[in-house]
Amino acid sequence: MALSEQVDREMETMASGSERRPIRVLVADDHPILRAGLRVLLSRKSSLIVVGEAGDGREALEACRELKPDVAVLDIAMPGMDGVEACRAIGEEGLPTKVLILTMFDGEEHLVRSLAAGARGFLLKGAVDTDLEEAIRVVAGGNLFLDGRMAGLVFRRAETDGPLLTPPPLASGEDLSERERAVVQFTVLGFTSREIGERLHLSPKTVETYRARAMQTLGAERRSDLIRFALSEGIFPAAELTAATLRGDAQ
Repeated sequence: MALSEQVDREMETMASGSERRPIRVLVADDHPILRAGLRVLLSRKSSLIVVGEAGDGREALEACRELKPDVAVLDIAMPGMDGVEACRAIGEEGLPTKVLILTMFDGEEHLVRSLAAGARGFLLKGAVDTDLEEAIRVVAGGNLFLDGRMAGLVFRRAETDGPLLTPPPLASGEDLSERERAVVQFTVLGFTSREIGERLHLSPKTVETYRARAMQTLGAERRSDLIRFALSEGIFPAAELTAATLRGDAQ
């Protein structure tokens, strides 16, 4: 499914001595015309290379197994296995690919379902021309990217102390210590153990200990469980959910 011209461009980049290789992207949407448009758009970006396409969730999952792209851009509404189900399967199989959901659906339930499945980003199709490259770059870097409209939804919920629509939490957040709660907040936002440690003045090993204790207390088995808990408890920290943090530029 790799394209010869894209491979040639990647080889040229490597031959030029550039230390940063392009971000390898998989595009999945059940509309061939839209996929073609996304391919053309992304092919104009020197920092990105489209390595494959898929027309539904199962094809996307198989492509991720075979190609191991850095980022999979998945539509939600696809026949058979939809994008959210594919996202969950990618995480459950331990594949290295990070998922960016690209959709026309701006409902709260779609955002929650996507994040709970392990998606690292959520972008509306209307913002493709202006935000897609940045969203892919942020997600590839391990950070959380939310479309501006969806970020606004999170802000409004935080301001009113009302949790996003989501299944019941795993356990009560009252059972977590202040440190455990803080580590969960930063983990959900995509920070590494080292980055969390720098902000909380802890060693990475201590951060991992707090995270493990929090997950044990909550009965969480994976990161998507922590996201579901954070959404249901309304503990996305408003002070940290700045536009910079959402786009991976936090200092």
